[in-house]
Amino acid sequence: MTTPPSGLILTGVRDADAATAWLLRELEELPLGPFDHPVVLANHPALRRALTLGIARGTGCAASVRFVSPAGWVDEVAGLEGVDGEWRAAAMTWRLTESLTEHAALLPRSARQIIEGQDTVALLELARAVAQRFRAYVLHRSELLVRWESAEPNDTTDDGGEGWQRAMWRALVHGSQSRSPAQIIADVRAGTCHIPDDLPPVILVVADPT
Repeated sequence: MTTPPSGLILTGVRDADAATAWLLRELEELPLGPFDHPVVLANHPALRRALTLGIARGTGCAASVRFVSPAGWVDEVAGLEGVDGEWRAAAMTWRLTESLTEHAALLPRSARQIIEGQDTVALLELARAVAQRFRAYVLHRSELLVRWESAEPNDTTDDGGEGWQRAMWRALVHGSQSRSPAQIIADVRAGTCHIPDDLPPVILVVADPT
């Protein structure tokens, strides 16, 4: 198991009740000042709701605690969206319209027909769908993107549709001003991510059950 970044308290839980009980114990032990706002990371909305209600019942107020998704927290501290938000889905959409045209030969037949038909509206919709897929990969399958980035530059081997997606992702990485968000997430998982000094004094991480 990798060592978590300094300042993080992690636990694994089997249900929301266990998570709430653990969280209340941790909050009671923290030397929090009147202006401190600890951050709780919980991935599932249902778990966040349960924890909020549990804190309110246990302490009378949950307003001082801020709930953030793990990906949202990483975005805040490490900048997953990059320079000028270039890794947002909307920004990737416009960048992908050019890449899809340039790599049309690698695309599935239905996508090639859009390029060949010069249907700009359909091309934009295709680029938007690919951008949203890549954003989902960043949040949930970042290891796949890291593998694509480390592949040989001329590797166009198609593995269940991966070939053209790999080429599109590599084109995005090559044309970006900022670091790949997949690499940033890899650093966080490895415990090598730099934690800025101006973050809240304590960050609690509640691991969803698996």
